[in-house]
Amino acid sequence: MAKTTNNIRIHPKGSNKTDKQKVNSLLNNNPHALGIAKKILVTTEKYRKGGGWFSSKKRKEEKLKELIYKLENTLRANRSINMQMEVEGPPNAIIQYFSQISDAYPNWQPEYKILNEFIPNCPQYNNIRRSAD
Repeated sequence: MAKTTNNIRIHPKGSNKTDKQKVNSLLNNNPHALGIAKKILVTTEKYRKGGGWFSSKKRKEEKLKELIYKLENTLRANRSINMQMEVEGPPNAIIQYFSQISDAYPNWQPEYKILNEFIPNCPQYNNIRRSAD
Protein backbone atom coordinates (compact mmCIF):
# COMPACT_ATOMS: atom_id res chain seq x y z
CA MET A 1 0.00 0.00 0.00
CA ALA A 2 1.54 3.33 -1.05
CA LYS A 3 1.68 6.14 1.43
CA THR A 4 0.30 9.41 0.13
CA THR A 5 1.69 12.74 1.16
CA ASN A 6 -0.52 15.46 2.57
CA ASN A 7 0.24 19.16 2.35
CA ILE A 8 0.61 21.81 5.00
CA ARG A 9 -2.49 24.01 5.04
CA ILE A 10 -1.84 27.20 3.14
CA HIS A 11 -3.94 30.17 4.24
CA PRO A 12 -5.05 32.96 1.92
CA LYS A 13 -3.04 36.18 1.76
CA GLY A 14 -4.04 38.63 4.43
CA SER A 15 -4.70 35.99 7.09
CA ASN A 16 -1.44 36.68 8.86
CA LYS A 17 -2.61 37.20 12.43
CA THR A 18 -1.13 34.83 15.02
CA ASP A 19 -3.76 32.74 16.79
CA LYS A 20 -2.61 32.90 20.42
CA GLN A 21 -5.03 30.21 21.56
CA LYS A 22 -3.58 27.73 19.05
CA VAL A 23 -0.04 28.79 19.97
CA ASN A 24 -0.79 28.10 23.65
CA SER A 25 -2.22 24.70 22.76
CA LEU A 26 0.94 23.80 20.81
CA LEU A 27 3.08 25.05 23.71
CA ASN A 28 1.16 22.95 26.21
CA ASN A 29 1.37 19.81 24.06
CA ASN A 30 5.07 19.90 23.19
CA PRO A 31 7.03 23.13 23.77
CA HIS A 32 10.28 21.58 22.52
CA ALA A 33 8.71 20.55 19.19
CA LEU A 34 7.24 24.04 18.73
CA GLY A 35 10.68 25.56 19.33
CA ILE A 36 12.23 23.30 16.69
CA ALA A 37 9.38 24.07 14.26
CA LYS A 38 10.03 27.80 14.67
CA LYS A 39 13.73 27.22 13.92
CA ILE A 40 12.70 25.28 10.82
CA LEU A 41 10.56 28.22 9.65
CA VAL A 42 13.41 30.71 10.14
CA THR A 43 15.87 28.39 8.38
CA THR A 44 13.38 27.86 5.54
CA GLU A 45 13.04 31.63 5.13
CA LYS A 46 16.84 31.94 4.91
CA TYR A 47 16.92 29.02 2.46
CA ARG A 48 14.24 30.72 0.33
CA LYS A 49 16.22 33.95 0.23
CA GLY A 50 19.40 32.18 -0.89
CA GLY A 51 23.00 32.18 0.23
CA GLY A 52 24.58 34.85 2.33
CA TRP A 53 28.03 36.04 3.24
CA PHE A 54 28.83 33.18 5.58
CA SER A 55 26.37 30.47 4.61
CA SER A 56 25.59 28.93 1.23
CA LYS A 57 22.16 27.75 0.16
CA LYS A 58 23.50 24.18 0.30
CA ARG A 59 24.51 24.66 3.95
CA LYS A 60 21.03 26.02 4.74
CA GLU A 61 19.50 22.97 3.04
CA GLU A 62 21.63 20.68 5.23
CA LYS A 63 20.61 22.61 8.35
CA LEU A 64 16.97 22.32 7.32
CA LYS A 65 17.27 18.52 6.91
CA GLU A 66 18.98 18.28 10.30
CA LEU A 67 16.20 20.27 11.99
CA ILE A 68 13.45 18.22 10.31
CA TYR A 69 15.02 14.97 11.60
CA LYS A 70 15.36 16.57 15.04
CA LEU A 71 11.65 17.51 14.94
CA GLU A 72 10.75 13.96 13.94
CA ASN A 73 12.59 12.56 16.95
CA THR A 74 10.98 15.10 19.28
CA LEU A 75 7.50 14.35 17.93
CA ARG A 76 8.08 10.61 18.42
CA ALA A 77 8.02 11.25 22.17
CA ASN A 78 4.30 11.97 21.76
CA ARG A 79 2.59 8.58 21.75
CA SER A 80 -0.24 9.44 19.34
CA ILE A 81 2.10 11.17 16.86
CA ASN A 82 4.51 8.24 17.08
CA MET A 83 1.66 5.85 16.17
CA GLN A 84 0.67 8.19 13.34
CA MET A 85 4.26 8.05 12.05
CA GLU A 86 4.17 4.26 12.08
CA VAL A 87 0.89 4.19 10.13
CA GLU A 88 1.26 7.15 7.75
CA GLY A 89 5.02 7.64 7.69
CA PRO A 90 7.09 10.42 9.28
CA PRO A 91 6.69 12.93 6.40
CA ASN A 92 2.89 12.92 6.72
CA ALA A 93 2.98 13.24 10.50
CA ILE A 94 5.44 16.14 10.29
CA ILE A 95 3.38 17.85 7.58
CA GLN A 96 0.21 17.46 9.67
CA TYR A 97 2.05 18.96 12.64
CA PHE A 98 3.09 21.88 10.44
CA SER A 99 -0.57 22.33 9.44
CA GLN A 100 -1.25 23.03 13.11
CA ILE A 101 1.69 25.44 13.14
CA SER A 102 0.28 27.09 9.99
CA ASP A 103 -3.07 27.57 11.73
CA ALA A 104 -1.29 29.23 14.67
CA TYR A 105 1.24 31.21 12.60
CA PRO A 106 -0.31 31.90 9.18
CA ASN A 107 2.27 34.56 8.30
CA TRP A 108 4.85 32.01 7.04
CA GLN A 109 2.98 30.92 3.89
CA PRO A 110 5.96 30.99 1.46
CA GLU A 111 7.91 28.82 3.89
CA TYR A 112 5.05 26.32 4.25
CA LYS A 113 4.92 25.99 0.46
CA ILE A 114 8.64 25.17 0.41
CA LEU A 115 8.26 22.68 3.26
CA ASN A 116 5.44 20.92 1.38
CA GLU A 117 8.03 20.02 -1.26
CA PHE A 118 11.08 19.73 0.97
CA ILE A 119 9.88 17.38 3.74
CA PRO A 120 8.77 14.43 1.56
CA ASN A 121 11.98 14.71 -0.48
CA CYS A 122 14.41 14.46 2.43
CA PRO A 123 16.74 11.51 1.72
CA GLN A 124 15.63 9.61 4.82
CA TYR A 125 12.01 9.72 3.63
CA ASN A 126 12.79 8.78 0.03
CA ASN A 127 13.71 5.30 1.29
CA ILE A 128 10.39 5.03 3.13
CA ARG A 129 8.45 6.10 0.04
CA ARG A 130 10.25 3.62 -2.22
CA SER A 131 9.65 0.71 0.16
CA ALA A 132 5.93 1.57 0.36
CA ASP A 133 5.44 1.60 -3.43
